[in-house]
Parts: sequence; structure tokens; C-alpha cells
Amino acid sequence: VNMSPSVAATASVNPLCLGGSTVLTATGVPAGGVGPIDQNQATSNTCIANFNQTGLAQSFIPGTNTICGAGLNVTGSGTGTVTIDLYTNLPNAAGVLIATGSASVTAPNWVDVSWPSVPVTIGTTYYLVLTSTGATHCAGGVTSNLYPNGQVYANAGYGPFPGFDYAFRTYSCVAGGTYTWNPGGLMGATQTVSPAVSTTYTVTGTSANGCSKTSTLAIAVLPVATVPTVVTASPATV
Repeated sequence: VNMSPSVAATASVNPLCLGGSTVLTATGVPAGGVGPIDQNQATSNTCIANFNQTGLAQSFIPGTNTICGAGLNVTGSGTGTVTIDLYTNLPNAAGVLIATGSASVTAPNWVDVSWPSVPVTIGTTYYLVLTSTGATHCAGGVTSNLYPNGQVYANAGYGPFPGFDYAFRTYSCVAGGTYTWNPGGLMGATQTVSPAVSTTYTVTGTSANGCSKTSTLAIAVLPVATVPTVVTASPATV
């Protein structure tokens, strides 16, 4: 899995006068990035449900308070786009869509999707709703209840199958990141700089799983204006 975080650079003053200073701030790492696997049912030894059956979903209970993506084992054959939606409940049970992601996959294979970080409540049941454009795609899994914190739903109306589990995984968000600024090799999310000339700063944010993203910010340095000397005289005439 290689899903890059996002990063944005901002300055408190842009442009600034020669001799002045500004604060560079990096934000967004690793918004949208994907970190460690949280929930994981990795066994797939049979086709649980073809996607043309509709109503496919898997319930689960997160162990972390944010989710940035999910994965599914797709069996069958052919290429198609798999979409995984994160719901608070099943769509036909007043569930609210809180995240969605899509990715192309050629079966049989795992497919992972990502989305910007969303908060979830540890210990609460959530639902991954699964669709695919692949006419011969199937959601693989097991019929031996290997994942005790959730179950399969399939067919119109999201019929429950308590002893079945799709092969799926969810990703928690990386809680932090490191930043490298250039020029100067400055480190940290915020830096105070006083450039002598107009300079473009580049920040690279790296998340804990090794993904990185860069952003640039140009600081225009203006020359100090020449202030005329004011002469006052008394009396008023010279």
C-alpha cells in the first residue's frame, strides 16, 4: 500500500519587507494518508458474494479513533472499479455515509482505497458497503466467523449472515509526521525565517509509514522604502 499524505505550506506574511520575518507553517500531514492496519480479516478461501447480488456490506468495530481507508479481497476475474463506502449503519437502516473511496483492481487481488481522515468512535459498530463495476468480481472471505466483531451482509435489503466474514481491512490514520524545509534544511512544522532575497521554500512531509508529499511557498522580499527626511523649523520661514 502506498498512499501519500497531503501537505500545505503557509506564511503569516507574504510578501515581507527586507529585514522582516515570517512564520512558515506546514499543515495536512498526513491528512488522507494511510497508516497501520487497524481491523484485519485476511483469510479468503471462497467467494462469499458476487457483486451483482447487490447489498454487500461488512460490519466491524474500530480499535482507533480515525479511519483513512479500507481494503477488500476481490476474487473472480477481470478488471473493474471497487468502491468502499464507510457508513454509520446500513444504508437501509438510516446509516449515514461518512467516507468513500474507489480504486481499480484486476481480480483476483486485494484492493485498497483511501479517503481523508474521518473520526470514529472506538468500540462502536460501523459498516463497509461494497460495490464493483467488475461484472465477474466477487467478494472473497470465509464462512467460519474468523472475525468476531462483525459479519457479512448480502443480497437486496442487506441480508445478514452472522457466521460469514469478507476478507477486509481498515486503516488507521498516522497520528503525526516529520517535516523538512528547504532551503536551509529547517525541521519542524513551523519555522520563523528572515530571507534576504525572494525565496521559494519547499516543505516535505513524511508520515510514519514512509509516504511523503511536498509543497512549495514563495516569499517575496521587498526593498525597504526610503523615508524622506522631514525638517521642521522655527520660525516657519527659513
